[in-house]
Amino acid sequence: MTECIIDTNVPKVADPSTHMSNECSAVCAEFIEDVLSGNYLMIMDDEYILLEEYEHYRNERNPFTYPHRFLKWVYTNQSNPRYIRQVKINRIGQYDFNEIPDSLRTIDIDTSDMKFIAVSIANKKTAPIYEASDSKWIGWEQSLNDEGIPVVFLCKEELKETYQRKMQ
Repeated sequence: MTECIIDTNVPKVADPSTHMSNECSAVCAEFIEDVLSGNYLMIMDDEYILLEEYEHYRNERNPFTYPHRFLKWVYTNQSNPRYIRQVKINRIGQYDFNEIPDSLRTIDIDTSDMKFIAVSIANKKTAPIYEASDSKWIGWEQSLNDEGIPVVFLCKEELKETYQRKMQ
Protein backbone atom coordinates (compact mmCIF):
# COMPACT_ATOMS: atom_id res chain seq x y z
CA MET A 1 0.00 0.00 0.00
CA THR A 2 1.26 3.49 -0.83
CA GLU A 3 2.27 5.49 2.22
CA CYS A 4 1.59 9.19 2.66
CA ILE A 5 2.13 12.08 5.03
CA ILE A 6 -0.55 14.71 4.46
CA ASP A 7 0.10 18.40 4.92
CA THR A 8 -2.82 20.18 6.53
CA ASN A 9 -3.47 22.22 3.43
CA VAL A 10 -4.42 19.19 1.29
CA PRO A 11 -7.87 18.53 2.84
CA LYS A 12 -8.36 22.29 3.12
CA VAL A 13 -7.70 22.85 -0.59
CA ALA A 14 -9.98 19.90 -1.47
CA ASP A 15 -12.85 22.27 -0.68
CA PRO A 16 -12.91 24.73 -3.58
CA SER A 17 -13.19 27.81 -1.38
CA THR A 18 -9.43 28.43 -1.14
CA HIS A 19 -7.03 30.61 -3.12
CA MET A 20 -6.06 27.65 -5.30
CA SER A 21 -7.68 26.85 -8.65
CA ASN A 22 -10.71 24.62 -9.08
CA GLU A 23 -8.45 22.14 -10.86
CA CYS A 24 -6.17 21.97 -7.84
CA SER A 25 -9.17 21.54 -5.53
CA ALA A 26 -10.38 18.65 -7.68
CA VAL A 27 -6.96 16.94 -7.56
CA CYS A 28 -6.84 17.32 -3.78
CA ALA A 29 -10.42 16.08 -3.39
CA GLU A 30 -9.63 13.00 -5.46
CA PHE A 31 -6.54 12.31 -3.35
CA ILE A 32 -8.45 12.72 -0.06
CA GLU A 33 -11.21 10.45 -1.36
CA ASP A 34 -8.54 7.83 -2.12
CA VAL A 35 -7.20 8.17 1.44
CA LEU A 36 -10.72 7.90 2.92
CA SER A 37 -11.30 4.79 0.78
CA GLY A 38 -8.28 3.08 2.30
CA ASN A 39 -6.02 3.26 -0.75
CA TYR A 40 -3.17 4.84 1.23
CA LEU A 41 -1.44 4.12 4.52
CA MET A 42 -1.23 7.43 6.32
CA ILE A 43 1.81 8.09 8.50
CA MET A 44 1.38 10.22 11.63
CA ASP A 45 3.30 10.92 14.80
CA ASP A 46 2.45 9.09 18.01
CA GLU A 47 2.10 12.33 19.98
CA TYR A 48 -0.75 13.52 17.73
CA ILE A 49 1.01 16.74 16.72
CA LEU A 50 -0.31 16.39 13.16
CA LEU A 51 -3.78 15.55 14.48
CA GLU A 52 -3.81 18.76 16.52
CA GLU A 53 -3.09 20.77 13.39
CA TYR A 54 -5.78 18.97 11.38
CA GLU A 55 -8.27 19.94 14.12
CA HIS A 56 -7.71 23.63 13.41
CA TYR A 57 -9.21 23.29 9.95
CA ARG A 58 -12.38 21.37 10.65
CA ASN A 59 -15.64 23.17 10.13
CA GLU A 60 -17.96 22.58 13.08
CA ARG A 61 -20.94 24.03 11.20
CA ASN A 62 -20.50 21.89 8.11
CA PRO A 63 -19.48 18.27 8.70
CA PHE A 64 -19.45 17.62 4.95
CA THR A 65 -16.29 19.64 4.21
CA TYR A 66 -13.13 17.74 3.35
CA PRO A 67 -11.20 18.95 6.42
CA HIS A 68 -14.03 17.75 8.68
CA ARG A 69 -14.52 14.42 6.90
CA PHE A 70 -10.76 13.84 6.84
CA LEU A 71 -10.41 14.59 10.56
CA LYS A 72 -13.31 12.26 11.38
CA TRP A 73 -11.61 9.52 9.33
CA VAL A 74 -8.32 10.09 11.18
CA TYR A 75 -10.06 9.88 14.57
CA THR A 76 -11.87 6.72 13.52
CA ASN A 77 -8.74 5.02 12.19
CA GLN A 78 -5.88 6.42 14.29
CA SER A 79 -5.37 3.09 16.05
CA ASN A 80 -6.00 0.92 12.99
CA PRO A 81 -2.62 -0.07 11.49
CA ARG A 82 -4.36 -0.97 8.24
CA TYR A 83 -4.97 2.75 7.58
CA ILE A 84 -2.63 4.73 9.85
CA ARG A 85 0.88 4.02 11.11
CA GLN A 86 2.17 6.07 14.00
CA VAL A 87 5.87 6.85 14.28
CA LYS A 88 7.85 8.27 17.18
CA ILE A 89 9.24 11.77 16.70
CA ASN A 90 11.38 13.48 19.30
CA ARG A 91 10.33 17.00 20.13
CA ILE A 92 13.07 19.26 21.49
CA GLY A 93 11.04 22.44 21.44
CA GLN A 94 7.58 23.55 20.43
CA TYR A 95 8.50 23.44 16.74
CA ASP A 96 11.79 21.58 16.70
CA PHE A 97 12.58 17.89 16.47
CA ASN A 98 15.72 15.78 16.86
CA GLU A 99 15.05 14.21 13.47
CA ILE A 100 15.68 17.44 11.51
CA PRO A 101 19.19 17.39 10.00
CA ASP A 102 21.42 20.46 10.22
CA SER A 103 21.31 20.89 6.44
CA LEU A 104 17.57 21.64 6.65
CA ARG A 105 17.93 23.98 9.61
CA THR A 106 19.90 26.40 7.45
CA ILE A 107 17.33 26.90 4.67
CA ASP A 108 14.68 28.74 6.66
CA ILE A 109 11.96 26.08 6.69
CA ASP A 110 8.86 27.30 8.48
CA THR A 111 8.81 25.95 11.99
CA SER A 112 5.19 24.86 11.53
CA ASP A 113 6.28 22.56 8.68
CA MET A 114 9.07 20.83 10.61
CA LYS A 115 6.65 18.25 12.05
CA PHE A 116 5.90 16.83 8.59
CA ILE A 117 9.60 16.50 7.83
CA ALA A 118 10.25 14.90 11.23
CA VAL A 119 7.50 12.33 10.57
CA SER A 120 9.02 11.55 7.17
CA ILE A 121 12.47 11.00 8.65
CA ALA A 122 11.09 8.93 11.55
CA ASN A 123 9.36 6.76 8.93
CA LYS A 124 12.72 6.16 7.21
CA LYS A 125 11.77 8.61 4.42
CA THR A 126 9.56 6.04 2.70
CA ALA A 127 6.34 8.10 2.74
CA PRO A 128 6.16 11.22 0.63
CA ILE A 129 4.79 14.41 2.12
CA TYR A 130 1.74 15.44 0.07
CA GLU A 131 1.60 19.21 -0.42
CA ALA A 132 -1.11 21.32 -2.06
CA SER A 133 -0.86 25.05 -1.52
CA ASP A 134 2.26 26.16 0.35
CA SER A 135 4.55 27.47 -2.39
CA LYS A 136 7.54 27.73 -0.02
CA TRP A 137 7.91 23.95 -0.35
CA ILE A 138 8.92 24.54 -4.00
CA GLY A 139 11.87 26.55 -2.70
CA TRP A 140 12.82 23.75 -0.29
CA GLU A 141 12.36 20.95 -2.82
CA GLN A 142 16.01 20.51 -3.78
CA SER A 143 17.22 20.52 -0.17
CA LEU A 144 14.54 17.99 0.79
CA ASN A 145 15.48 15.83 -2.21
CA ASP A 146 19.14 16.03 -1.19
CA GLU A 147 18.14 14.59 2.20
CA GLY A 148 16.06 11.86 0.55
CA ILE A 149 12.76 13.30 1.76
CA PRO A 150 10.12 12.80 -0.93
CA VAL A 151 7.45 15.42 -1.58
CA VAL A 152 4.46 15.04 -3.88
CA PHE A 153 3.12 18.36 -5.11
CA LEU A 154 -0.52 17.83 -6.00
CA CYS A 155 -0.65 21.20 -7.80
CA LYS A 156 3.01 21.68 -8.72
CA GLU A 157 2.69 23.96 -11.75
CA GLU A 158 0.35 26.30 -9.88
CA LEU A 159 2.70 26.33 -6.89
CA LYS A 160 5.71 27.06 -9.12
CA GLU A 161 3.92 30.07 -10.58
CA THR A 162 2.98 31.32 -7.11
CA TYR A 163 6.52 30.78 -5.82
CA GLN A 164 8.08 32.63 -8.76
CA ARG A 165 5.64 35.52 -8.35
CA LYS A 166 6.43 35.79 -4.61
CA MET A 167 10.18 35.64 -5.18
CA GLN A 168 10.22 38.49 -7.70
